[in-house]
Amino acid sequence: MADHDPDPGTLQVVHNHARGRFQIDLGGQPAVADYIRSGDRVSLHHTMVPYAHRGKGIAAMLVREVLNWAREEGLTVRPQCSYVGHFIAQNPEYRDLTTSDT
Repeated sequence: MADHDPDPGTLQVVHNHARGRFQIDLGGQPAVADYIRSGDRVSLHHTMVPYAHRGKGIAAMLVREVLNWAREEGLTVRPQCSYVGHFIAQNPEYRDLTTSDT
């Protein structure tokens, strides 16, 4: 890790309600997990981590925060982003949140 890279252990996930996203500031570059909430359902449609920061578990941090928030809010999750679908498949403790409704 270069000296200017953020330490993944010190990163803070922020819920930006106004933009419908969870985000992490990576020194001026955001990593994001975007969602659309409709009633008791949340569609997770986009996850993005800047290329230079990929492979460090940042996307997983974001998705875990979104899914924990959805559980706390009593929401059903619709994973439209391929990364979110993969994350849920690899973390079965979140499968009960999902719906396959289109």
